[in-house]
Amino acid sequence: KGDFEEDEEAKLIENLKLSINGIAAGMKNTG
Repeated sequence: KGDFEEDEEAKLIENLKLSINGIAAGMKNTG
């Protein structure tokens, strides 16, 4: 149970990082 929650949290954090990186890259490209 705990491991599953930890894995889900890790995925959410990873997705958040990718989103932030994508937004930053987009801003550089338009900028």
